[in-house]
Amino acid sequence: LEAMGLVKMDILGLRNLSIIERIVQQLQLRDPEFNLLEISKQDEATYQLLRAGNTQGIFQLESEGMTQLLKDVAPETFMDISDTIALYRPGPMQFRQTYLENRRHPAQKVTIHPALEEITATTHGILIYQEQIMQVATNLAGFSLAEADTLRKVMSKKDDAQMQNLQSKFINGMVQKGYSQAQAHHIFDIVARFAAYGFNKAHSVAYSLIAYQMAYLKANHPLLFYQSLLSSAIFSEAKLKTYLDEISRQNITVLPPSVNRSSQVFEIEDHGLRMPLNLVKGVGNVKTKAILENREHHGPYIDFIDFISQSVLMKLNSTQIEHLIYAGALDEFKLNRMSMVASLKDVMDYADLIKVETQNQVHLDFSLLSPPKLTMVRENKPLLSRKEKEVFGFYLTYHPLKQVRQDLKQAHRLIRQIKSKERTTLLVFLVSYRKIRTKKGEDMAFLTVEDEYDTLNCVLFPRDFRIYEDLLEPYQVVLITGRTQDKGDFIINQIEKVAMS
Repeated sequence: LEAMGLVKMDILGLRNLSIIERIVQQLQLRDPEFNLLEISKQDEATYQLLRAGNTQGIFQLESEGMTQLLKDVAPETFMDISDTIALYRPGPMQFRQTYLENRRHPAQKVTIHPALEEITATTHGILIYQEQIMQVATNLAGFSLAEADTLRKVMSKKDDAQMQNLQSKFINGMVQKGYSQAQAHHIFDIVARFAAYGFNKAHSVAYSLIAYQMAYLKANHPLLFYQSLLSSAIFSEAKLKTYLDEISRQNITVLPPSVNRSSQVFEIEDHGLRMPLNLVKGVGNVKTKAILENREHHGPYIDFIDFISQSVLMKLNSTQIEHLIYAGALDEFKLNRMSMVASLKDVMDYADLIKVETQNQVHLDFSLLSPPKLTMVRENKPLLSRKEKEVFGFYLTYHPLKQVRQDLKQAHRLIRQIKSKERTTLLVFLVSYRKIRTKKGEDMAFLTVEDEYDTLNCVLFPRDFRIYEDLLEPYQVVLITGRTQDKGDFIINQIEKVAMS
């Protein structure tokens, strides 16, 4: 488009801006004078958060590689953040270690070339931004700004035809300024290697501003930050799990959904966060809206029988109600979840019998019939844990490993702490396994296991499969011993079943 003389514009939507907007709106309810553009760019709590790598949910900074780079850079200023974002690009990546060493030991600073010392003074001796390429072209090769911009574009697009002409002009320009042919070729090669994947400084600074604002809000207003972040990720199971794992490490309580307290987004409640009803699988926005509207009209649901009776008016089916029960949305009625599930059919039948239609209006007449006696059943924690995982996609109140890990006297590594090819014993939950037959006619298995934070793919080869096949029951807690292989799978050579309380 640009070659045809047309203006090319990239217009991108960012959910991060919506996250920020919701937080700011809440802050302005408390302080109408709050202005995000006026926050300090030297906020120590913000930089501590970044240096610790506590960056889940922060624009541009939440990948594992970026988090590690932030820890290495240990930013102290706004431009340190911009440098870090630009450093993560493939262009300057080859010089990353030089940047880090120069930053840590400025007295022993090494520049990628002496001729580039002035241009790279603010970026610790290396090229980071595309604008620096233009400076090299103008300062060292005598290019005009327009020619320097053309060089930047040609290099980034790898246009070999134009590159040859510009390379000759660049070399000749440097020679005319007193540099040798060898120096000119060397500097051109440095610039070309970087320019193919360099980053525009204006982009990096703009990205850094959004990242800093989010980090500031996270560091100084964590509940509001997580409320907005989680509400933006309601329909992304993977992101929700990641964010909730981080929240649990911040000692912020996440409360289960509640038919009397929840809405369609995460809500702040008692220094914690209350989950929304539409997060429960099978319930969705339509039925959540029906529950909320009925609650508005009817008032808070009094007890289990009252809610189930009202559910007839809301046209909730038994599966949706079961999911709400297993999600903990009816826990406030002081019945255990197993008893509510066991009593559900009787109460729904009762609700159908007291449903009355007059003048095309459906209502409940509780005087028609006495409510049924509820069936009381003992709690089954392993089953409830499994059901909770089914209705959320993750564990919330009861992870099957939590109590077991506390009961075991010996500590075991987490999946994320595995070291390559090192023999390790892990305490895990067996999610599933798949048995196959090899070309030699022997049985073996592929297993999927998980701990509180991560999932791991495992292999059980024929010899060990014959020994441990009887222990391969899904939804069991086991100790597995083995080591990772080059492909990343964990090779199991020992399994021990662990009793769940």
